[in-house]
Amino acid sequence: MLFGKKYCFHILLMVGLVLPQVQAFGQNKADSLFVDDSRYAVGLEEKILQAASANKGKTIVQFQQENKGLKDDAPVSWQQKEVRKVDVLSVKELYATKKQAVLILGRLNHANPELAPLAEPLATAFVISPDGLCVSNHHVLSELIHMRKTEGKDAGKVDSSMYYLQDYNGEVYTIDKILAYSASNDVVLFTLHRPGKPMPYLDLGAPLAVGDEVFVIAHPEQNYYFLTSGLVAKNRKLVNPANPKQRQYRMTITADYAVGSSGGPVLNNRGQVVGIVSSTSNIYGSRVEKTPLQMVLKNGIAVLAIHELLN
Repeated sequence: MLFGKKYCFHILLMVGLVLPQVQAFGQNKADSLFVDDSRYAVGLEEKILQAASANKGKTIVQFQQENKGLKDDAPVSWQQKEVRKVDVLSVKELYATKKQAVLILGRLNHANPELAPLAEPLATAFVISPDGLCVSNHHVLSELIHMRKTEGKDAGKVDSSMYYLQDYNGEVYTIDKILAYSASNDVVLFTLHRPGKPMPYLDLGAPLAVGDEVFVIAHPEQNYYFLTSGLVAKNRKLVNPANPKQRQYRMTITADYAVGSSGGPVLNNRGQVVGIVSSTSNIYGSRVEKTPLQMVLKNGIAVLAIHELLN
């Protein structure tokens, strides 16, 4: 009986020592499932300025001067990588492996000295080549392409604002060069100043049919690396009124997104890019009164628009 009591005491002692460690391990594992979005803002302005200093980052005005000769819908020569063969991914695998190639796209504001420097995350971009070729929307980066005249109190001021990119791990990059764009297809291709190592990237896939499954990883209203899923609801081929020879390839999807998602990748179940987030449009019960809201269409650009800019 005495032996039994001692034996039980040792077991209880071991359980008392081990159980807190097991609980702590479980807690740490659970904590890893949750992300604090504020980490992307910590020291962000300083990181941007450091990246700009190291890479001779260009201001918006400098980009406008540099891109004067850039022509709308003019393709760029680029050696595309062979599409990597991959099986259908689980949703967890897709998110875990593809989020690394999705970037936060923002603007460092120097226009107002009282606010500067103020880093403002605006949209989404993604990498499609290990050497830093990226895609986003034309409407997001149009300020770097098209010169605008300043009027009133802002006339004559030199604005040293610049754009930046930030990856999932918080590393900050600056834009090196705008390579090509399509205003009608809402696509822009650009390269990054990057470290001397290959970047995680997404392969370009083929267009999908109505009913195929799609996924979006983007940053709606600064909810960073937000995953949604849905289906291709409609594919449309339009004629560009400004250039009848050009076709516009549109895809409407049911995966949800909102402001801040512009330029994000639309992926198939293999994690390949099949489109780009572009805009939303509302359908109301009354067009005059614009109420009640009945439906929000999620309008994307099919991957064919990217292929057309890559010669």
